Amino acid sequence: MGDITFRLFTTKLGGIAQLFAKDLLLDPRASRGVADVRHVIRAVGSSTSTQSSRDFIRDIGGSENEIVPYGSYEDTVADPDVDIVYIATPASHHYANVLLALNASKHVCFTINARQTAHVISVARAKQLFLTEAVWTRFFPLTRSFTRQIHELDTIGKIARVSADFSLLATNDRTGRLWKSELGGGALLDLGIYSIIWVFIALFRHPNNQRQKPEVVGSIVKDPETGVDVLTNILLTFPRLQATAVATTSLLTRTPNDYSVIIQGDKGEISIDRPAPRPTSYNVRLYDPTALPVRHVYDIPSGQGLYWEADACARAIRDGRLETEESPLDESLAVMEVMDTVRAQNGYVFPGPLEDVHLAL
Repeated sequence: MGDITFRLFTTKLGGIAQLFAKDLLLDPRASRGVADVRHVIRAVGSSTSTQSSRDFIRDIGGSENEIVPYGSYEDTVADPDVDIVYIATPASHHYANVLLALNASKHVCFTINARQTAHVISVARAKQLFLTEAVWTRFFPLTRSFTRQIHELDTIGKIARVSADFSLLATNDRTGRLWKSELGGGALLDLGIYSIIWVFIALFRHPNNQRQKPEVVGSIVKDPETGVDVLTNILLTFPRLQATAVATTSLLTRTPNDYSVIIQGDKGEISIDRPAPRPTSYNVRLYDPTALPVRHVYDIPSGQGLYWEADACARAIRDGRLETEESPLDESLAVMEVMDTVRAQNGYVFPGPLEDVHLAL
């Protein structure tokens, strides 16, 4: 059994860090039938105070006898019992936090732009440290099943187009992180990445595409008061596949359909149910009039399903690999380049030093 200890970055109570921590505390065999890895939360770090970390440990049902609370990130990454760091801070802080962990010789499960992503990848490789982008959707059993349908079984034939959307009506509270450009807010980085991820799973990873990056054209509508993007539409063209995709996201409305993603080929189509980050079912409909629709259901047995990501990280580190098969670093960089291109085409720049790159290792 591979034992991997996790250290969480968190600047607030609740949120994704709390969901992730609670998933790690579940028994892997009982929760999801996993026997080859287990996870121990060794420490929690807050940028504000040790008390914040203590409150976090209490809220996830942990014990200070097992989890060490820290009042700074520097102290946390210095803990010799920590193997890997999970970054749960706002997007604006990812780059600095990843570098801090890598320079402390810790593996990282994560940059606000492609240049920063490329830099942290180079630092991790130079130090022979594990690094992965923490996009949990890539690790779901549903995602593996869907990928097999279109890449191996050729169920829907030659893919012509993909449409993906992840939108949330977020106008009720305009004081949160999504509305703050200084925290890397807006629809694109927080929500739109999931629309782009499904496009990349379907088309970028397609064997016939041979990892060729797409041509990209994007449009952005910004909020006049905060400057963050509230409506973003991206057209992606994959020349080798003769296929196109539309990835959309918004803070002003919800995903309009029962499904979040639809992939259409010359034999049929697959629709993935909402929400895009955490679907539990997809539907296959063939154009053959004699074929019945088939629904594939992948319920999450317990917790939120974040543990599949943690399991993959643990196995990779145990086996001496520096990235996961489910979330390869070249794909993370290519996705970030898509978002950078869209922002550049629309003059969307984050304020201050958020996009700077610090080249010293």
